[in-house]
Order: sequence, then structure tokens, then C-alpha cells
Amino acid sequence: MTRTLGQATGGHLEAQVRLACEYYLTRRIARLDKVSTPIAQVGRVGADGRFQACYAADAHVDFIGVWLEAAPAAFQGKAIAIECKATLQATLPLSRIEPQQRAWLDDVHFAFVLVHFVAMGTTRLVPWHTLPAGASRITVLDGWACSAALALEPQLKAVGAR
Repeated sequence: MTRTLGQATGGHLEAQVRLACEYYLTRRIARLDKVSTPIAQVGRVGADGRFQACYAADAHVDFIGVWLEAAPAAFQGKAIAIECKATLQATLPLSRIEPQQRAWLDDVHFAFVLVHFVAMGTTRLVPWHTLPAGASRITVLDGWACSAALALEPQLKAVGAR
């Protein structure tokens, strides 16, 4: 599998989210876990052990979890889903979110798309359920700006009901 610049940046973004997940878990605010997408080996490349692979299943959202006891009482036990995307463009077409990922986001009360706009050097946390019906893209004006360290707590607490 050859990685594009967007995938490499997306991987960096996911690594930052993983650090934030550790923070929220140690403070018992939320448990958020990375969902792995299974891959299947399709052939060996070289003596160094590298191999060619392809996706073995449909993509899922990147992180799923639940609010814990340190979260506001009304949120405790409710599910959280986060899809991470990076784009080199000024907008993210919603077509980049696969139908099965959309289904996850539709079904979860606290559903977010975290978009890193590489060229602009900004990251936005966009509540999925606030996107207008028929929307075709996410822009830098959607959602909330968040730091590279991903301070999700204030943004997540701000979205109580869909």
C-alpha cells in the first residue's frame, strides 16, 4: 500500500487523537479507542519483510467510545464516534466519508468529524449532526477550531443533544 500525503497527515492526526484519548481515560472523562481496519497480505515485496496489502473489510470510523463517570451526568454511558480526515484542499468533500462510516456517525449521539486542513494549518472538530441536510462538504468555517494537542473536552461537552 502506498501512502499519500493526506494519509500520512491523517496518520499524524490520529496519533494526536490517541494521546488525547489517553488523557481522557486517565481522568475518567471518556474512553475512546482506535478502531483498526483489517488488512490482508497479498504478496511479499522484499527480503526485509515488507509486504503488499489491501483492505480486507469496509472502513469504520476511526475512534469509538463512551463517556465515563467524570463526564457530565447527562452524558455518562453515551457513545462517541470520531472520524479523522486530513485534506490538502480548503474543503473536505463529504464523499470522502464512506457510507458505512456515515451510518456509524448517524447512529451515535456524540458523532464528530475531525478535519485537518493541511494547507491552512488548522484542525476543526465538526459535530456530525449539525451539518445541514444535503451538505456536500466541510469547510474551515464548520465546527470548532481545536489545537494540535486536540483539546476535545470543551467541544464535546458543548454538544449535548442532536
